[in-house]
Amino acid sequence: HNIVITASGVHDPDSPGGAQGIPAGLGNLEGLERFGRDCEMIDGSDFNADKAYKDSKLCNVLFTRELQRRLLSSSSNNNNNNKNLVVHCFNPGLIVSTGLFRDQNKVFTKLFDFAATDLFKVGEVCYL
Repeated sequence: HNIVITASGVHDPDSPGGAQGIPAGLGNLEGLERFGRDCEMIDGSDFNADKAYKDSKLCNVLFTRELQRRLLSSSSNNNNNNKNLVVHCFNPGLIVSTGLFRDQNKVFTKLFDFAATDLFKVGEVCYL
């Protein structure tokens, strides 16, 4: 059995998307410590939408690793069937043509799709 978590390559500051703008980083979780669940940014910094997205994908990767660790630990401690569960985290890539940009200006979407997919080679082609 599988559990699949969607992440993104932007959590990695060495990836093309992750290298743009402020890189993902959770700091010492200062935002959670100071504001609890009302924090805007986990690292306590001012809100930045791009960084928030990157941080959320980093959290997905960390959650995946921790869930797999706990499942393996509980299966060895309780001798249950959790050992048959595998947790996966994957990067679907940047696919502009799937509807993610459906509320954007159509000219922008076409130009962005061309730039991401054909020019900079950071986008994925979707054949739906």
